[in-house]
This record gives sequence, C-alpha cells and structure tokens, in this order.
Amino acid sequence: MRSICSFWRPVSRRAIKAYSAYHILKGLQMARYRYLFALSCFHMCLLIEAVAAVCPCNDPASEVPNGAAGHYLLGLVYRLQYVVSSSDICMSMFHIIHTFMACPPLPESSLFM
Repeated sequence: MRSICSFWRPVSRRAIKAYSAYHILKGLQMARYRYLFALSCFHMCLLIEAVAAVCPCNDPASEVPNGAAGHYLLGLVYRLQYVVSSSDICMSMFHIIHTFMACPPLPESSLFM
C-alpha cells in the first residue's frame, strides 16, 4: 500500500535556515548582510540572486563583501553557472587576498617557537 505522503521528502535544517535567512536579509544593503544573503541564495540554488547580491550592477565601484570569503563564494557560483573565466578570476583573487589558504599548514612544533 502506498502512503499518501510518499511525495514528501525530508528537508534538511540547512535548507530551512537558508530559507529563513533569505527572507530576513532580502533588501538589506550593508556588505556583511549582502554576503550572508548571497550565501543563503547559494544554499537554495538561487545563483543569479547570489551574484546580484555580491556584486550589484548598479554600483560598479562597490567591492565584493567579506573579502576573500566573498570572492570564494562568487567563484563557486560562477563555476556552477559554467562561467569559467570569471570563476578563475574570482578564485585567483581569493588566493591573493587569503594567501595562507594556498599554503600547507605549519607543523604543530613550529607554532610554539
């Protein structure tokens, strides 16, 4: 016997949090909130809105919010949209800003010298 609710699939907590954050942060203009809004759009697979939040077209002088993390998020979004050239530029900006991410971690013995 088939269940009436067989079409229902469980929703993860991450999806619920992203949906809630999307509606709370929509329309806010501070850089920190634009990054969080883009991150919630990314988790909901709203890639066009994520790009629009991170780099608004109406203000070309504005920087990508949240520094290296913003460039990394933008690179991931462009990679999922198959915009390889823009993805490579964003990822290289991420590595320039956050250089220690490209280097191997230091051994524990050298941390206390």
